[in-house]
Amino acid sequence: MYRKFLLVLILFFATIITGCSSGGGDCNHCYGAGTPIPTPTPEARYAIMGAVTNLPRSYGNTIEFPDVPVTLLDSNGNIIASATVSYQDGNYRFDNIPPGNYRIVYGELTDEQRIEKDVTVSDSDVIIPDVMFVFIGKIITFGDITVLGSNRWIVLDIKDGKALILTEGAIECRPYNETDVPVTWETCTLRTYLNGEFYNKFSNEDKLRIIETNVINKNNQWWVGIPGGITTNDKIFLLSLEEVVLYFGDSGQLADYSASPSIYAIDDDYNDYRVAYTMKELSYGTAHWDANVACWWWLRSPGWSNDRAAYVIFDGSIDVYGGRVYHNNGCLRPALWLNL
Repeated sequence: MYRKFLLVLILFFATIITGCSSGGGDCNHCYGAGTPIPTPTPEARYAIMGAVTNLPRSYGNTIEFPDVPVTLLDSNGNIIASATVSYQDGNYRFDNIPPGNYRIVYGELTDEQRIEKDVTVSDSDVIIPDVMFVFIGKIITFGDITVLGSNRWIVLDIKDGKALILTEGAIECRPYNETDVPVTWETCTLRTYLNGEFYNKFSNEDKLRIIETNVINKNNQWWVGIPGGITTNDKIFLLSLEEVVLYFGDSGQLADYSASPSIYAIDDDYNDYRVAYTMKELSYGTAHWDANVACWWWLRSPGWSNDRAAYVIFDGSIDVYGGRVYHNNGCLRPALWLNL
């Protein structure tokens, strides 16, 4: 009897030492040899935040539109969250976002002028740089007027979160090239000036928004065989014949040059759209100030030879014959692609 009792007692204590009464070591009150059961760690989540403006915030602007839809999509294009930016402060914020790749859409999802930004959430909150919400045809302010002469630009195009902008009027006048030799856009001194001295007139903050662009330089489509030169990489450039036609219009004359090879200008109903005004008119060495004087402005395309460049005449017609690159001081309407 005593031996049976002793055997039962030994088995009881052995069961406690090995884990639990079930012998499996998986009971609720213990885990192995005194190790607590691990509890699941909740997935870390973060915030995505930013602001929508119509101008760089450094200019102290307030947005002019009443509201802008802002939508957060996952990597598959599914809607995660949405918000509406009001005119009061322009701020938006998405909270409780797990790590991953996302896309933010500014504007209606079906709007061709929507702006899209890709964002990656990893291990912290994400602050998106201010997004400029603009429309094609809208006039925006960009740059310091005291050094540029004018800081008003017209939006010509919007693609992939960036806008092509052109100064509303001509800002100054210069020869296309400083020596009387045949040139292309690649080799002219006007290109050097725009991407050097003129570019450096922008603040460091504004420079971060200016995108270096592959600029295609086609041959003159009117005077067939006059080379436009190689593709260049520019931050600032002039419009080409094709771009003026694309963004301001013509009556099909540029594409039908062979029908009228002796005509030197595209003169049509679109002239008014192509007219520019400048604060400074500089013509044939004579300079004077006049805020209401129409001027002619250079294009980067060659004219009928490489010692000439095409330009837009003061009445808005396009001179495909071109002005002498050295003798003529044409006015400038610089263009650039701006990161929105």
